[in-house]
Amino acid sequence: MSAGRTTSICQTACDCCTRYGFVPLFETGGHRYERCVHCGSGRLDPIPAADPIELYDADYFEGAAHGGYLDYDADAALHRRNAEARLDRLTPYLPRHRPLHLLDVGCASGYTLDAARHRGWTVTGVDPSDFARERAAGRGHEVFAELPAALADGRRIDVACFFQVLEHLAHPADALRRAAASMEPGSVLAVETWDLASRVARLFGRRWQQANPPSVIHLFTLTGICRMVERAGFDVIVGEPTAKLVSAGLIAGVAAHRWGAVGATARTVAERTHLSSLVVPYRLGDLVTIIATRQDAAARPSR
Repeated sequence: MSAGRTTSICQTACDCCTRYGFVPLFETGGHRYERCVHCGSGRLDPIPAADPIELYDADYFEGAAHGGYLDYDADAALHRRNAEARLDRLTPYLPRHRPLHLLDVGCASGYTLDAARHRGWTVTGVDPSDFARERAAGRGHEVFAELPAALADGRRIDVACFFQVLEHLAHPADALRRAAASMEPGSVLAVETWDLASRVARLFGRRWQQANPPSVIHLFTLTGICRMVERAGFDVIVGEPTAKLVSAGLIAGVAAHRWGAVGATARTVAERTHLSSLVVPYRLGDLVTIIATRQDAAARPSR
């Protein structure tokens, strides 16, 4: 996958392992990715100064622009099933007290917020997209554009979720540290992201569906993201490949964006034959889940 072996040390440290040293990874979509020689995680070169929030407009959620969704809310039933499965996965590790307060960063239209509220939890969402916040607010949720605003006034969080969002942030470690500062020991963090070290990612290289700049800034490895989570003040309990349900419409939208004319043809066929709503289990091994608990600050080792 590497486009070369020249190592540079005149760069910012890796967000995951905090060490220096990167080699070129590949170029795609007019952008370059580089790879950390220590933990293997990738990132855009250069890293943008700020999150590319302007990308997440209505076309991202309803037109597959920038590698987004053909029609995000058309898959509402599927999002609900995935949300329930994610919360079920967290259940064995949750604090015993009730009700819990869940923060969902990158909440989109609010399906995870719906599922948590149905369980009797207090919920708060964060999403930079005006389009997404309007949809989530329309479902009765409190949603903020930025994480600091959601955590203002000493708000405490029992469960913090970052489902497929850290890779889109210019400074993901900062987001994890902000969440940790509002969580008591024993509170739970859930991260879902993609693994650059997976067999699928290594097989496809720059054509891997997750290599999608400029929306996707970071291409983590499971090793790298676990290190980042630990440095933010958490103990990793689970770090493993996971599965989710996707629609044929989502697959077609990704194909159209990533694979040119062939992908566009697949998207047209899916739309015309009404196959877009077909549900497909995604189990290719490149999607990973990390579950961690907030450390007791007094017991944290120095780093």
